[in-house]
Amino acid sequence: MHPFEFILTLVSFIYALALTHLLSRIGALIQARDRVRFSALQALMMLNAGMQVFVSWLFGWDFRNVTAWDLTAISLSFLYAVSVYLLCAVAAPEFDDGEIDLEHYYWHNRRIFWGLFALFTTLALSSNFIALKTPTPALFLQATLVTLPNFIPCLIGFASPARWAQWVAGLGIFATTGYFLLTFAAVLR
Repeated sequence: MHPFEFILTLVSFIYALALTHLLSRIGALIQARDRVRFSALQALMMLNAGMQVFVSWLFGWDFRNVTAWDLTAISLSFLYAVSVYLLCAVAAPEFDDGEIDLEHYYWHNRRIFWGLFALFTTLALSSNFIALKTPTPALFLQATLVTLPNFIPCLIGFASPARWAQWVAGLGIFATTGYFLLTFAAVLR
């Protein structure tokens, strides 16, 4: 087994658990819809978390040509995947019987979510160094330039409790993730 396949197997399990957690909670919310107080901001948080799972899994493809994996690169890949899981865990609420107030959940957990997103972005930047070990080291600069703007929405979302700021932060992450997907799709052609 090639080292990339070995590492991809581990992080893929973590991504699968993250997506499973997120989707199972969304499914439970749909089933309990009569007891749910909907929040568009919370829905955007869940959408952004789910998109990060997909983008993170896709970005792993760029590391397929790394020939020398060291403990640092493996650890960064693992920690990055764990941060994706935590992002999904915070974005998808657990609940008991009774009313499910997603608006309250959002406002109660927004700083944790944005803090985790900043951690996720920091680990993404650190993981970009793995790209220097590929036949295309310019990938490091490309990935870093796409990742750096994520800090702006994180800071806005973390620092300001204003509703408009939360929308700017959530839509900002959605836009940067969408941009990554478009640039990744262009590479596949």
